[in-house]
Amino acid sequence: MTSVQELYRPVLGISELPEVPQQDTMSLSEYIDAKRFWDEQLRRCLYGWIAPDGRYINPKLYFYLNFVSIPVLDHNGNVLEKTNPYYLRDDQDTIDTIHFAESNRHKNAEDIIVAKARRKHWTFNTHCCVLLWDFVFDHNSNCGIGYPDEDYLDMGRLYFLEAYDSIPDYFKCEKIYPNNANEIGYASVRLGGKAVAHNLLYFYPIGKRPGKFRGKALKRLLIDEAGVYLNLLDCVNAGIDCVRLGAKKFGQILIGGTSDMITNKSTDYKDLYQRANDYGFKKIFIPAYKMMEGHIDYDTGISNTETALADLLQRRDNKRKSGSLKFYESEIQENPITEEECFIATGKSLFDVDQINKQAIVNGQNDREKDIITGYFEWIFDARGQNTGRVEFIEDAMGKVRLHLPSLPNKNNADLFVASIDDYYKDVSTWSDSKGCCIVYTEPSHKPVLSDAVAAVYLERPNTRTDFLNSCLKMCVFFGIGYGKLLLENNDNVAEKHYVDAGYGYMLRWVGKDIGIRLSEPIKNGAIKLGEEFIESGRLKNIYFNDVLDGIKKIRRGADKKALNTDIGSAMLLIWMLLDMYRNEYLSVLNDSNKPNQTHIAPQISFAFSKSEDVMVAPAVKRNLFTFSGR
Repeated sequence: MTSVQELYRPVLGISELPEVPQQDTMSLSEYIDAKRFWDEQLRRCLYGWIAPDGRYINPKLYFYLNFVSIPVLDHNGNVLEKTNPYYLRDDQDTIDTIHFAESNRHKNAEDIIVAKARRKHWTFNTHCCVLLWDFVFDHNSNCGIGYPDEDYLDMGRLYFLEAYDSIPDYFKCEKIYPNNANEIGYASVRLGGKAVAHNLLYFYPIGKRPGKFRGKALKRLLIDEAGVYLNLLDCVNAGIDCVRLGAKKFGQILIGGTSDMITNKSTDYKDLYQRANDYGFKKIFIPAYKMMEGHIDYDTGISNTETALADLLQRRDNKRKSGSLKFYESEIQENPITEEECFIATGKSLFDVDQINKQAIVNGQNDREKDIITGYFEWIFDARGQNTGRVEFIEDAMGKVRLHLPSLPNKNNADLFVASIDDYYKDVSTWSDSKGCCIVYTEPSHKPVLSDAVAAVYLERPNTRTDFLNSCLKMCVFFGIGYGKLLLENNDNVAEKHYVDAGYGYMLRWVGKDIGIRLSEPIKNGAIKLGEEFIESGRLKNIYFNDVLDGIKKIRRGADKKALNTDIGSAMLLIWMLLDMYRNEYLSVLNDSNKPNQTHIAPQISFAFSKSEDVMVAPAVKRNLFTFSGR
């Protein structure tokens, strides 16, 4: 069997390439032979090539494999100075996805976001293949590459220029103009003695200036090292108008990053990737077990994913046994096996990170995200414009409420919902980016429903605290939170007053003589113990929200040894306390009922739903399908 390295890189088998055809310096036969060869190569570089085994090699990949030299590793992991890249099936999958997503630009090019392990060739595939092909062959377009800072820019520009220098003279223009730190182009036309630049490629640091590309029309915009940005969404939003004009989209955005660069400082990359469809992006995930050195058959170009996976799991087990949590978590983040592992936060959590990570992986493997919808709540008004006291959920990709569809209210779970609110205390804060959070949870039950599960999450810091509390109230009404089933973190009486004034004070949970609870350090420590019990007993299994798992994991101790609030994590601390209160009350009732000569009347629970004998009027859910098209 012929190796694919020979089959798909036929030019490399030619000992000496013909010179660029020139009639004035060649004999007629030499000119004809050279022109025939280079015409055929140009055709393949423009339109692709069907290899002898029937596989289609797209034009970008053919050019890359046969004419571009890059630093690569040999089979023993040693860096070769420069050579043509090896053919790997996984590389072709990535380059094919980019190529076919933009090949019909009149039908709107599809934007792409990539999450990956380390050493998966993303930089070379984009800089030295896709964008180099654009620069050489697409003579009617400009492209841009955005970097977090100057250091990344210098490295990326070097990769590109070295790749360009390596290609045959046949493909090069007469002169590169301009050629400076931030842009290069072709000087192919002169008007009035002045060079006119074509095919400009811009290299801009956009980490501190997201709008650097604003005003430019780009065939392709690459935002590289996505995990490093603190403001990735701002950079993406600023770049959207560079690839479209009104309703017409003529360009493509590529976003990529390495998993070990993703930090807790910003969740933009995580949000963009996990909600790619909402934002109008196609996702590509490149796991660690693909293109893993030592597990590649170079004769076929195919990764042995089974042996690579076994190797990765063994490596993880060794690092876990080392006792260093940081060591173990770094291994997972740098070499993720699933999409979720790319975004696992590192650091010393107060909880069993291994168990939390395993649940996040299970959620990803079972595609549990498909059962979660995003949107917002609105009051339902009657024909006379009067508030009916009922609430509907409107699906909207830009909404801030996430709702688990199997946990929607019905007659079997109407009495099971509890809620917590982790509030904030100033409309605008100059010292904190903390958000407010409301969580609705379904109590444990033997009923034939999904219980002991997170039903909905609202995480946001709107313009005013009143707006936040209004959204929380609508969420509580939607789920029919009953008497005493809402626990507030109550450091002032604003939230309490909001609910009372609106006529929903009955929802509020009294703790002793107060409404709500203050998360003092002793109270937090008690709640953390409850969280530990919750995790140890296997109750993470019904948390389908990976952002909730991440919030739990981020509960840490600060330099003063105090437990730090983490928005979602703090809301879960309140949920655990509320569940514990109901458990203790139930046990107290049970003990009283077992005493001789004692009678007990169970507390009557009132719900915010209309009920008949076997029918419950549930809130409405409007499925307004929404596709992100910029803000």
